[in-house]
Amino acid sequence: MSLLISIWFVVPTLLSSTWGLQECVHLVHLDLTHNRIKVIEGLESLTKLKTLILNKNYIDSMQCIRSLSFNT
Repeated sequence: MSLLISIWFVVPTLLSSTWGLQECVHLVHLDLTHNRIKVIEGLESLTKLKTLILNKNYIDSMQCIRSLSFNT
């Protein structure tokens, strides 16, 4: 089942991972600013994603998003 959300702004929460977002395959813009995200995973299926904002998190490495190909 895929969710039909195209823009998602997550207000400051206690998210520590992006796991679970892989079902939101229609996402175009995703703003996860001001969370506690340490691990970026499960975003490979978001093929429509054009914008990913991860400011003010606790991410150690951005290597995990290098495999993402943003539709520009």
